[in-house]
Amino acid sequence: MKKIGVIAGALALALGLCSCGAKPNANGWYDDFESAKKACGSSKAVVLLVTSEGDPVESAVGIKTLTETPDFAKAVSDKFIPCHFNFSQEAIDATVPAENATEKEQKAAEARRAKLQKNFETATMYAVETTPAIVLISSDGYWITSLNLRFESDSVDGYAADLKEYTDEVEEMKNLVKNTKKGSVEDKVKAIDALFNTQPEACQIFMKDLVKKVPAMDKKNKSGLVGKYVVASANTDAYGFIVNGEVQKAVDVLTKSAENKALTPIESQSLYYFAANILAQSNSSDFDQIIALLNKAIEVAPESQYNSELKNVIDYVQGVKDKAASTPVEDTADLK
Repeated sequence: MKKIGVIAGALALALGLCSCGAKPNANGWYDDFESAKKACGSSKAVVLLVTSEGDPVESAVGIKTLTETPDFAKAVSDKFIPCHFNFSQEAIDATVPAENATEKEQKAAEARRAKLQKNFETATMYAVETTPAIVLISSDGYWITSLNLRFESDSVDGYAADLKEYTDEVEEMKNLVKNTKKGSVEDKVKAIDALFNTQPEACQIFMKDLVKKVPAMDKKNKSGLVGKYVVASANTDAYGFIVNGEVQKAVDVLTKSAENKALTPIESQSLYYFAANILAQSNSSDFDQIIALLNKAIEVAPESQYNSELKNVIDYVQGVKDKAASTPVEDTADLK
């Protein structure tokens, strides 16, 4: 299996780019995810196939069977829209213009590079870590399931039959989404929570709009879930700042959210710790702020089981600070 996680970069590009209205190729496969989602309408789901350089040799038969004739796309067209992210070396090489490339050729290579980067990031957000992989995604963009296929068969009917075994899961996702839009405030909050709980952590970013609705709808926290979604919303907002290089804004949104009275002590503690961790991971030399955030994490949850560990972290950061203070300026880079 080929790992792709190291290839993917910031998520901002995938969140910010829009579809250019791409069409499927001659074999019925899209390579533009947004276009594939639109083609689903309200009744179908995207079947996302992710392949890359270094996939097992034995999987080549299955990948070829799925993608190099129109038979598979036709066989599943009543329920699914196929989308293929191809991260082969050939696809990567096509993003680099030749030395004597014309301006038109250079622009074409740049467009291919942008699309490839966008697809890398989308695959990462849908928790694809190794290839080949198949993920089912709703027309709303929610993760449904990942399929465990061996890719060793040359039977289109076999793959189509395997895929159609998941039609119940597709229908269940449709119902979960519908439930978030009907009933009382309590019903909607419960429905959002049910949907949120189906999503892998990497995919929860696609629920950011629904996540923000919970505190807005349930102002008195009758559901008891407001704290959970204040935390989720803060994490999503912070991540958006992180990928744009705005570390302090990420810290600020986390610390502000940590003061929300709907949060439990542990929820507040988690946000202060996340803020401190963001600063540390950014190689910040603002050791005082990191230590202050860690102390605040202990202060808001004095009974927390994590406090002894947090104190150890504070001692470590203090040690790094002391070492930095006694190290000549030209040597401080070694601390990062």
